Amino acid sequence: MINNQTYIQNLKITDVPWHRLTTPYGRATDFPGYLAVLEKADDIKAAEKALNELAGNIEHQSTLWQASPFGMVFLTRIFTQALAAGETNPVARYIAAELFDFFTLMANVCEEIEEFEHPEPLPFFGDMLREEYLWSEEYNEEDDEMRYEEEEIFADDLFYSFYYYSRQALLSIKPQLDGLLFATRQNTEGTVLKNTRGIQIIKITAAKKQYLPLLLLADEEEAMIDRYLNRGDMYVLKDGTVKAECVVTDEGGGILEIKNIAVQPLFQRRGYAKTLLEFIERTYKSSFKTLQVGTGDSPATVPFYQKLGFVRSHIIKNFFTDNYSRPIYDGGVLLADMVYLRKRL
Repeated sequence: MINNQTYIQNLKITDVPWHRLTTPYGRATDFPGYLAVLEKADDIKAAEKALNELAGNIEHQSTLWQASPFGMVFLTRIFTQALAAGETNPVARYIAAELFDFFTLMANVCEEIEEFEHPEPLPFFGDMLREEYLWSEEYNEEDDEMRYEEEEIFADDLFYSFYYYSRQALLSIKPQLDGLLFATRQNTEGTVLKNTRGIQIIKITAAKKQYLPLLLLADEEEAMIDRYLNRGDMYVLKDGTVKAECVVTDEGGGILEIKNIAVQPLFQRRGYAKTLLEFIERTYKSSFKTLQVGTGDSPATVPFYQKLGFVRSHIIKNFFTDNYSRPIYDGGVLLADMVYLRKRL
């Protein structure tokens, strides 16, 4: 049997039954098309869309899915190609820069799961494509949602393998990543990999649903978003293009609540969410006494707010199981209760 690194090097797009692999938003059927766009590297708008779609379907709130490790194999190859072509092709240079940041995020996600008890991964990368793990040939949204209601959607060793083999894909290009990381540290201006354009935060008063794909990153059901979007104040953060959004509502009694805050997958862990929250605090501190947020009790989100000075307030039991039609995962944790955190303004 060939070893895992050889498998990673030789895997072909046509070897992967993408239509039978899950993502946070359905199946990975469109992955080959998005990967082809990135391989061409001739249209920056198309590349941006492809990168956002792939990143959001490979990693969502620190949770990985069946398609994640296989998507990572081909993204690492595209990254290597883009690095080589970047000197003469600005689209390739853009792709390499964005993938570098996404790989940094993925490396952190894969490291974080090691802090928890976990089983051994499946012995071989290709084991994740065994028939017993693949979903139906024909996609049916209702059937998939019923399967998500099962207590154990993915066996523990299979679920851990999503992380383990995504990391193995990253390790296949470790020399390139290490070299680029060194170059970035030496380049204090960040001219190659860092966006130096000014940040703008804009209040959105009309056509808020145009940002629905971004809103759904934080709240996965449109019906839930509809409960607060119109009555809330919405802001988007632009750094060249829209990178993040936030919706806040007046809950009475001097309490302002963060109902939705999300950052485009490719641009997470760059401080955009923190910048938005600091703006919210400055903007509303004269009108409200308390800023609160409700979130899942997950190690992927609660520590973020605690670092910003929020403290636990109360819990609404079974909020996610009672209000959402399908299971909600965050950081690999199945969410049940809503945890509220508060901060004095």
